[in-house]
Amino acid sequence: MKSRGQHSTQNVEHCATARHMALRSMTYQDRNRQSRGGTFRPVDRSLADAPRASGMARGQPWVVPMTVRFEIFPTDLDATADFYTRVLGFSLVSDQRGAKDPYLALKRDDVHIGAAARPDQGHRDQRRPPTGVELVLEVNDLDTEHRHVLASGWPLAADLQQRPWGQRDFRLLDPSGYYLRVTSRKVQA
Repeated sequence: MKSRGQHSTQNVEHCATARHMALRSMTYQDRNRQSRGGTFRPVDRSLADAPRASGMARGQPWVVPMTVRFEIFPTDLDATADFYTRVLGFSLVSDQRGAKDPYLALKRDDVHIGAAARPDQGHRDQRRPPTGVELVLEVNDLDTEHRHVLASGWPLAADLQQRPWGQRDFRLLDPSGYYLRVTSRKVQA
């Protein structure tokens, strides 16, 4: 019979696996709280937490929350500010158009855009796919977003349509030629 302090290898491995599974179900803040003697609070493993969960599943416990901010380099900050605020409903967080290095910071929900003025650096078509980049903005109510953009009078590059991958979207170009796809968050059957 084993004494009270002895454990079989199998029990030790089971405890280590159970601890690993519990840590995987915690957020970064929960792990920090627990390491400081706080309490463990299970979290909902929703879609929003999926990127962190996938990093943890690959054995990367250092994976921490991340957001996205993209930087664009328009030639005309006035037209850029008008487009992103009036057409897409962003807020102007910082307006430094009069500075030595003119810059705008725009925000809508969790989307952050920086716009640094630059002299024209090539043809606008170089910013479009497949040579450029497509910036994808996901919204909860695509029909309302579409109506708002149409009401603003801004031309669409591609009108609202169902895509083969199950999402609906429409596409437009900002004043400097950056290609934007506005899409639904959910795949539709």
